[in-house]
Amino acid sequence: MEVVGDAVDLVGRGGIHRNARGGSEIVSPDPVGGERPFTLRTHVRLGDSARVGGAREIALLALKPAGDRGRPREEDSPSFAVAWVKDTSSFWPRWQLRVTLRNERGEAEVLLRADASPVAGHEYETFAGFDPLSGTVSVRVDDRTSGETVLASAYRAEGLRIAGYPAAGASAVAMPQEHPPAGQESPAVAEPPADLLAFTLYELYAPVATTWRVEAGSAPQGSFVPVRTLGAGDYARIRIANPVPSGRGSFRVVAAGRPDPLATAAGDMVEALVPLDRSALSVGTTTLFLEYVVGDAVLLRDAMPVTLGRASIYVTPVDVDREAGAIEATLRLTSTHATTLKLNVAAQLYRMTWNAAAKAYEHTLYRTEPAFTGTIDVVPGQEAAVPLRIPLPSEEGLWRVAFEPTLEPALGMTASGAVRHLSTYAPFDRSQGRPFAIAVLPDTQYYARSYPDILIRQAHWIAENAASRNIALVLHVGDITDNNTELQWERARDGMGILHGVVPYVLAVGNHDILVGNVADREKSLVDAYFARDLFPTLKGTFDRGISNSYHTVEIGGEKYLVVALEFGPRDAVLAWASDVVAAHPDHKVIVLTHTYTARNGQRVTPATSAGSPELVLPPGTSDVNNAEGMWSKFVRNHPNILMVVSGHLGGNTIAHNVSLGANRNFV
Repeated sequence: MEVVGDAVDLVGRGGIHRNARGGSEIVSPDPVGGERPFTLRTHVRLGDSARVGGAREIALLALKPAGDRGRPREEDSPSFAVAWVKDTSSFWPRWQLRVTLRNERGEAEVLLRADASPVAGHEYETFAGFDPLSGTVSVRVDDRTSGETVLASAYRAEGLRIAGYPAAGASAVAMPQEHPPAGQESPAVAEPPADLLAFTLYELYAPVATTWRVEAGSAPQGSFVPVRTLGAGDYARIRIANPVPSGRGSFRVVAAGRPDPLATAAGDMVEALVPLDRSALSVGTTTLFLEYVVGDAVLLRDAMPVTLGRASIYVTPVDVDREAGAIEATLRLTSTHATTLKLNVAAQLYRMTWNAAAKAYEHTLYRTEPAFTGTIDVVPGQEAAVPLRIPLPSEEGLWRVAFEPTLEPALGMTASGAVRHLSTYAPFDRSQGRPFAIAVLPDTQYYARSYPDILIRQAHWIAENAASRNIALVLHVGDITDNNTELQWERARDGMGILHGVVPYVLAVGNHDILVGNVADREKSLVDAYFARDLFPTLKGTFDRGISNSYHTVEIGGEKYLVVALEFGPRDAVLAWASDVVAAHPDHKVIVLTHTYTARNGQRVTPATSAGSPELVLPPGTSDVNNAEGMWSKFVRNHPNILMVVSGHLGGNTIAHNVSLGANRNFV
């Protein structure tokens, strides 16, 4: 907010006075008020938490009463003050921002108040305007650090007069120590809690308590919400609120670079709702100004940036091209308006180190790289795909890459997927004859829901130890997510992406991965939207288009292995397909991966052995469901090259297992 008019710098003109509290304050040598309008402005910076916490009162501005010789009296109580006051009457002290006026009897009357606490280190701008014609005092306090308005209000009383010598500075009372160290006295006054940066007088009245905002809605007569960004179909209006009307001036809203007002409102209104013509705004950000005008003179101006146009940005999971030495991703952008955009994308690459004592990751900036610079043409309803590429670090490690897009003209922007993880560890040497290990990831549903760093840590450990511990393959037993939501799949894809280029992995889909609300539906899993087929170098085929039923081949140590991943409670047709796949690979050792198979007691899962049996979990009436006993009799027992079935779903204190004899006298 800006008061427009001749300004008197009171910091330069005022004298420094010592007040009775031991602090100093700047006091103007000339009085204001009475029959003359005025507006005061101060700008202060609060000190650290020790300085702020040690104060009982933090004065923002005040008027000192006149003494017998026409000079300000050196006393504690100003005739008018805007100050934070700490209330210590309750167990928990609380701050209150108060505007007080001392009446003819010397009693302090609180005109305005706001329950708000001063924030250490923040800068505050305070305005106080007085209009003797209407008996109005208007006050506004803005937190310039956060951009929030702490107080904006006004008070009117017929015949109200405010006069005195403007004062600002360290008029604050320190909190004495209740129990000072032995041999030391408690100091009466601590270091002042605020530093005065500016103190200005305007010999005019400005209605500084006036507030305004841009609002948008889907229909002219519908509900509206405050916004700073407007889309293509939004209905827009401006709301102007004037707590105490003034009949002498008027308000108008103008746009930078345009001579004609976009909206006007009379000064005697309490609230005005004025339509905003979006055609007056250019795509990008336009600065609007609310001006208070008396005659031809602008007395008050407040600026607000408003953006026309929204852009939605999604950055795909990164790919690691080890041969080319590059990290690659695709930025997908949609816009509400047709325009040409200048797009810059910077990528910050961080090295991630696990702190075992703190059980948390530490991030160290490794370098910043340009990922894309150029112009793109966008059309509403069409997606623009932009390739991103930065050099791959030559060192082994776990990395976090943060993409930071900027647009010109600036649009309201929402970005997702802008932070990704990857690793550059060496893979396991698959040479013939070497022993190897298979890592099994149990249900990660809670990690994807609430603790993504745990999933990152699991994948990180596997990648970091792949070469030294001979980890050749990773099997995920399903329940990758907890509720089958986009956010949880994003986290799962990001975590599993750490294994790319290091260890191949195979996924099973669990019952939580097919939830829609609380109902399981095998057709509604989002797995294929986040784990595309080309992510799996070992994938050889699927039952249908998705990966819920898939088979993979991998050669380890000179041996051929086939992994068949099956859906939760597989259908008969799926089991028949899996049987054909296994029969077509007689020279492969086979591992079957599915979400539920072995019960906690080591038996196969059926309604008799577990409440987690598929027919009890899937919606009532779901047909064509096979539990573990059905899988065994229709598929697993019939093939001599099936080695094992790996599953999850049912937790416990032990890892349950069993060994069964197949139809070909083979152990499974």
